[in-house]
Amino acid sequence: MTTATLAPSRLGTLVSRAIVTLLAAGGFAGLCWADATGLLAAPPAWWLAPVAAVLAFGGAAEAGRMAGVGLSRDRGMPLGGLFMPVAAAVVPLAAVAATRAPASVGSGPTAVIGWAAVAVVAGIGLALVIEVGR
Repeated sequence: MTTATLAPSRLGTLVSRAIVTLLAAGGFAGLCWADATGLLAAPPAWWLAPVAAVLAFGGAAEAGRMAGVGLSRDRGMPLGGLFMPVAAAVVPLAAVAATRAPASVGSGPTAVIGWAAVAVVAGIGLALVIEVGR
C-alpha cells in the first residue's frame, strides 16, 4: 500500500471561507456604520479613510506587478518601487484632507474635495509622464 496525502474536505474549506468572508464583511459593515453615525464624534471619512488608502495601495501594487510582468518581458521595462502605490493611496487621503479645509475655500466641502483629488491625480500623471520620458 502507498500512503497518499489527503486533501482537505470541501466542506471544511467552504466553511472556513464562509467564516472569513462573514468576519471581513461584518468588520467592514461596522466601519461603515461608525463612519455614517460619526462614532466618537469623528469627522466624515475618519473610519473609512484608512481602509480606502490601504485598498488603493494594495490595488496599485498588484496592478504594477501584473503590468510589470508583461512590460519586462516584452520591452525590458520593469515596473516596481513604491511610487504608484503610494501615489494611489494619497488620492483618497487628499479627499479626506480637503474636508478639513476652511469653509471659505470653494463653495463647500464637496467642491474642495474635487479640486484636491484633481490636483493630486494631475501631479501623479505628471510624475508618471516624466518617469516614462526618461
